[in-house]
Amino acid sequence: MKSLSLTSCAIILGTFTFFSSVYADCASDPIVSPTALVGTTVCVVNESQEFHQGSGSSGDLIDYKKGSSDPVDPTTSVGSWSISGNNITYTYGGTSFTYTLRQATGAAAPTSYCNISTSTEFFIDQIISGSTASQCNWAVAPAS
Repeated sequence: MKSLSLTSCAIILGTFTFFSSVYADCASDPIVSPTALVGTTVCVVNESQEFHQGSGSSGDLIDYKKGSSDPVDPTTSVGSWSISGNNITYTYGGTSFTYTLRQATGAAAPTSYCNISTSTEFFIDQIISGSTASQCNWAVAPAS
């Protein structure tokens, strides 16, 4: 396990939000079933804030962007996701990426996406449960 700081949890407006500041070792930390992401918005550090719409083993991938009411950059479908065994595949247009989810020792939820082809790792900063796409904490613009 590679540690950046402590792991914490918070309850925000009745929605469970998991904040992580540790990331998993893609070679040795336990694989977590990707079904843990169904119906959640996953916040990948400064990369994306995508909601896994649907149930079971597949559905639409919704990017929150600046919210459904924003006239310039509204929430929109950007692709799809599907689960097969311990793998989750994201398809954007004609391009697909397949990952396993790994959970760092002592973490309360999955902490890393590990690409099964390239071994590239993406750090999961936040998992927000709820029935609609949500905005990740790092995407909130500071008040001016």
